[in-house]
Amino acid sequence: MSSSNVLEEKFAQFRVDASGCGICGTNFKVSTDERLPMSHDHEENEEDRQEGNQEMEGTSPDEDMETADAHRNTHAHFKKATEFQQYQDLYLQNVHPCLTKEDKLRQMLEDPSLAGKKTQVEFDFERLEGFHFRVKSEVQTIESSLDWTNISSLNDALKVFQVALQETERIVEQGNLGRYNFIVIFIGIQVVPR
Repeated sequence: MSSSNVLEEKFAQFRVDASGCGICGTNFKVSTDERLPMSHDHEENEEDRQEGNQEMEGTSPDEDMETADAHRNTHAHFKKATEFQQYQDLYLQNVHPCLTKEDKLRQMLEDPSLAGKKTQVEFDFERLEGFHFRVKSEVQTIESSLDWTNISSLNDALKVFQVALQETERIVEQGNLGRYNFIVIFIGIQVVPR
């Protein structure tokens, strides 16, 4: 999957549209001519958000809500959008490649020729699974809080995950290399004239 597809799928919920800003977590005042048809689930989420805003602010749903255009021009949104872009870059340059590499390693493990290495590598994959969970958990924390600068724990988790991936990749490659050396030796034996 290309980076642009990952970006579209992964970050679609953080767009800015007529109903709100997913980057800042802000709902917008929508005039009747701007209303867009929404799915039932989206309406329930919108009602929940508006009720939460009312409880926090003690105002009616439409009072003090800004429009999409007004929000886009605020310093707070610009700052949050810049932080979000940096988080997106971190995800695409570090998180996504690690997850992709892990998937490829798991596919390589399914190779029947690695049956002898499978026990040794399964332990490493169990460790990887724990590191994978920690990275996913840190991503979830950042995205649910919309705190795009809260990346130090994610960076720490990524470093450990990357080291574990390299170690596991080395073990898997050694298993494959052993298989290829055997094939070369075997072919060499067959080809040598008597």
